[in-house]
Amino acid sequence: MCLSSIFYALFYDLRNNRFLTALLVTALFIGAIPATAAESSALNQQDLPIYQLNNLPEPQQYQHDNSVPTPSAVHTAAPTQQLLKLEQHILPTVLQQMKKGEWQAAKQALTPLINHIPPSLHGLFLAGQIAEQQQAWQSAVSYYRKMLAIDSSLHRPRLELANALAKSGDIKAAEYQFNLALSQKLPQAVENNVFSRLQHLKDQTTYLNFHFSLVPSSNINQGSSRQSFILDGKEYFLTESSKAKRGLGVQWGINAEKRFGQQYQWFVSGALLHSDFPNKSNDQTVSRLMLGRSFGTQQGHSLDVALGGHHVLYQHKGLYHGGVLRLDYSWRIQPDWRLALSWESQQLHYRPQFDYMRGWQHWATAKLIHLSQGRTSYYWGVQQGFNRAAEKSYAYRTLSWQSGIRHHFDFQQLTLGGHLSYTTTRYLAADPFFRTQRQDKRWNVSADILKRDWSWRGFSPRLSFHYSDNRSNIPIHTNQNKQVRLTFSKEF
Repeated sequence: MCLSSIFYALFYDLRNNRFLTALLVTALFIGAIPATAAESSALNQQDLPIYQLNNLPEPQQYQHDNSVPTPSAVHTAAPTQQLLKLEQHILPTVLQQMKKGEWQAAKQALTPLINHIPPSLHGLFLAGQIAEQQQAWQSAVSYYRKMLAIDSSLHRPRLELANALAKSGDIKAAEYQFNLALSQKLPQAVENNVFSRLQHLKDQTTYLNFHFSLVPSSNINQGSSRQSFILDGKEYFLTESSKAKRGLGVQWGINAEKRFGQQYQWFVSGALLHSDFPNKSNDQTVSRLMLGRSFGTQQGHSLDVALGGHHVLYQHKGLYHGGVLRLDYSWRIQPDWRLALSWESQQLHYRPQFDYMRGWQHWATAKLIHLSQGRTSYYWGVQQGFNRAAEKSYAYRTLSWQSGIRHHFDFQQLTLGGHLSYTTTRYLAADPFFRTQRQDKRWNVSADILKRDWSWRGFSPRLSFHYSDNRSNIPIHTNQNKQVRLTFSKEF
């Protein structure tokens, strides 16, 4: 989850508010990054505009087969002769115990197959099925993940993994695994079943996520990288508060959604995100509450419409609030290709001392997502933003190009992701102090790493690295920031 804000305090008196360069909350408010669910967040993580209190994650099984599977249900790589003999000795007994419902005895009998190096795929699969029968969902998840770490092309274990994740309450990760399964060219009947499960998850799910992040940063106050500037032939020096400062920040957030009504077409969603930095240099609290309705046109198409409001505190004082309108359209072009379109309008009702920044801002986003071979996801996006502040010197247009990739490695069950974006921003009138029309160009690069089998009391970690470089024709707005995020998250 990612929140970044730009608050510029120039060298002149802050009480002279009319000449503040900008007091723009720029929240990339992505909500949860669950670590099993962190897998699912990569494609949503950079969805939002550079200067936006953005959208929250949208909430979303394969009919569980209660029959006892045979080892042939899993396609396996050729095991060693020693492992084959062990399987021939143990599996018949285990299958008989499972048919009788003797789950604990069957589980113990599988121990030699699971502990064998390499482990038996048949043994892992049956252990996962036993764990599901005992409703030990996290254990089932662990067994299926171990199978996919050996061979990520396996269909049935991935579907069972998605099912177990959904049962455990990790809805986002379950949806992500079902989508990965769809990229593997499933038989038509199975594919239709997966579509049905995805719709079921979206329609009937209550979603709650909590995440906590440690954020060491090279520029906690988004200060300028310049020491001075020239104006009318004179050199002016920036105050210390206007320069970049290093520090350690803390962020935490909650995201939730509840479906209700006939056919679960209605939903209420909310989010709260708080960031805390040394000396209150960039402390913020961002909240949002939305009421919406889903319209399912036909299989592969969906439309969500939501109305609500948002509120932003800066340094523990109200900064702005207002209404929000959001539309989300999704079209699954192919099982492994999806197009996502969105429109969001936000009212920015600033407190009276910043009334010249009041107005509306609008964001249009298009994103194409491709999932390949059950292990790699790509996305390409473009975003156009319009801010209509009361004074044109604070209004702007922005255009952002985005791309990202995420790959699941078999080695150590690692998942690596990367994101790149380039944004241009042009203000509509000259800055009142510098008497020139501001233009910015901004690069954002990020990479993250996730170990899929790590979890502590349901909290899963994700490590990410971020770098941003903003270049402006008004020198004091030029800045860079290097940031590391260690995030722990859990779904309830």
